[in-house]
Amino acid sequence: MSTFIRRYSRYLNEKAVSYRQVAFDFTKVKRGADGVMRTMNTEKLLKTVPIIQNQMDALLDFNVNSNELTNGVINAAFMLLFKDAIRLFAAYNEGIINLLEKYFDMKKNQCKEGLDIYKKFLTRMTRISEFLKVAEQVGIDRGDIPDLSQAPSSLLDALEQHLASLEGKKIKDSTAASRATTLSNAVSSLASTGLSLTKVDEREKQAALEEEQARLKALKEQRLKELAKKPHTSLTTAASPVSTSAGGVMTAPAIDMFSTPSSSNSTSKLPNDLLDLQQPTFHPSVHAMSAAPQVASTWGGKLPFCVNAV
Repeated sequence: MSTFIRRYSRYLNEKAVSYRQVAFDFTKVKRGADGVMRTMNTEKLLKTVPIIQNQMDALLDFNVNSNELTNGVINAAFMLLFKDAIRLFAAYNEGIINLLEKYFDMKKNQCKEGLDIYKKFLTRMTRISEFLKVAEQVGIDRGDIPDLSQAPSSLLDALEQHLASLEGKKIKDSTAASRATTLSNAVSSLASTGLSLTKVDEREKQAALEEEQARLKALKEQRLKELAKKPHTSLTTAASPVSTSAGGVMTAPAIDMFSTPSSSNSTSKLPNDLLDLQQPTFHPSVHAMSAAPQVASTWGGKLPFCVNAV
């Protein structure tokens, strides 16, 4: 079992390396006529497809047979690899379609790289077919396994002859019309393979969505049953001891710990102090006291003069 765990770990490491190199996941990339691999330019395509090949090699190196899948851990790892294999090969297939469409317009060095990539693709298509046979043997539904249509062998001959012509070698006479027909047939075969891969992926997504909805429905029903078992009065009349104690705390008067105790003397003295501030203290001068008898004698009598000393 440890051998297959290490192989699966190697695939995960290679998947992480691929993500660091291209900044996206091949198993989640947009596919179709306007997908990432179909719209990629020649220079970037020649650099990206080998990265997919390395990841595909790491996946296929799991190399398990149906007898070894009786182990639960090995079987779980194989199922995860099976899901990735469908999506990864779909991106790989679209990259090859884009490569073939651009091949006859490439330069000599680019054609040489492209031909080498296509030969490796044919080898990996054989290996992925064997991988899918193992999946069928362990009980995966035949409808969940895509049909892989290989390109005609005449396409490889046409690619090799085109490269030979660019290198100045003698080649068989072939018209542009026959070459275009061969290319069209090959692209059509690979496109049907891509369509089959896409259908399998869509069915898998739909099955996962239905399973998730079924689980959610079961959880809702279980929750409703639990609520039905509880008495209704306990939900409406039961008072929480925390809330009761909280209410008592809220009704109690607040005590200021930093205030100074007040006295009745200070309270009664406050108005007097305010009046004293408004009425300044009066001190009679010496001139006023000496002038008082003169005023009294003027009127013919002695007037009492009182001075309130404060």
